[in-house]
Amino acid sequence: MELRDLVARAVRIGATPGLPASSAELAAAESRLGVRFDHQYRELMSICSGIEAIGGSFLYPADELGASPRWLEWTAFLEIEYFTGDPPGFEMRNWEMIEPIFHPPPAGRIHVLIGDDELQPEALVCNFSSTDPDAPPGDIAQCRYEPHIRGDLTETLAQLVDVAEERGMDDGRVESDQHDRADVYFQIGRLLRGISTQNRAYIRHALSARWRHEFDQRPGQPGLNDLRDSVCWHRVPAKIEPIEYDLWGSPPHSVRATATMPEGWSKSPLEAVIGVVKENTVWRIDSWSWSRPDG
Repeated sequence: MELRDLVARAVRIGATPGLPASSAELAAAESRLGVRFDHQYRELMSICSGIEAIGGSFLYPADELGASPRWLEWTAFLEIEYFTGDPPGFEMRNWEMIEPIFHPPPAGRIHVLIGDDELQPEALVCNFSSTDPDAPPGDIAQCRYEPHIRGDLTETLAQLVDVAEERGMDDGRVESDQHDRADVYFQIGRLLRGISTQNRAYIRHALSARWRHEFDQRPGQPGLNDLRDSVCWHRVPAKIEPIEYDLWGSPPHSVRATATMPEGWSKSPLEAVIGVVKENTVWRIDSWSWSRPDG
């Protein structure tokens, strides 16, 4: 299956692809990492720079590679849990035990973290060439305490989408209010976390298609400032606790939430009224306004 088709499948199960990466963004990432991306990876990044929430997994956008707090945090985890000390005595391919071929990396190639799983400590690592942009696509491993070799980028993405589709089918067998409420609350937390860390991938996955389009029209710090003005009370992040959900009647759907402000910022209670829509099986935030319960 082609990469573009795999991205479309990921979107149908609720993933959020990034905007296409520019040649300057790719060159900057290569410079930070000391590698040359292969043609498969460049093709994917020209379609979308990273993919957020393929089930529990995600692929990093170009601007996070070698730079973002979560990339650096996961890279440190890999160094501690997998790449330090004695190399593993075996690796896995298609559930068969084989002699190590991934660690250490082949000559002329460098390990690069390209994706992670939010639900469990597993990371996707690719061997890119250190000098040759025309080198064959790098092998990718899903690393935990022992790596599961996944093949090249197309094979890896196909497996991630397959797993996410299967998980979605399992979740869909039992419809529950509790599941929808948890999904909405997760997205609220994701949006607030994205704003506090200035992570556009987190933010874009939490926003509806309408709001995400508006957000993309304001790149860089101005767009982040606009969003913070809408979501945070006078730009002060609050702790949000949903108290009333309207998710199952006629649109517009909404969530009323109490907001706990830092001491000294507001003496009277505040409520956030959050409009939400369901897109491709995922609840997303479409609007955000503030009010006082006492009027």
